[in-house]
Amino acid sequence: MLYDPLLAPTARGTRHHICREVPEMDAALADLKQRPGICSYTRPLGIRTEVNRRRHLNLFDPDGTRTELMEPTTVDGKRGISSPDPPPH
Repeated sequence: MLYDPLLAPTARGTRHHICREVPEMDAALADLKQRPGICSYTRPLGIRTEVNRRRHLNLFDPDGTRTELMEPTTVDGKRGISSPDPPPH
């Protein structure tokens, strides 16, 4: 991830994450809601459009580590940016 200064280890759970590409976010969310383990998941499940104009859904494990689901294309068909942050020194 691109950031400066380096984050404390306790703050890296959301920045250091994996991302899975899914073809259609509504279908991915519907699939998640059908799984048995979802009954014990306490965080809200919501699809958001981020700064890169792609639809995302974030999931967090008990330690706060994020797994992101993301669609392959932007909502408006335009090219998305990879990061708004400047490159590290």
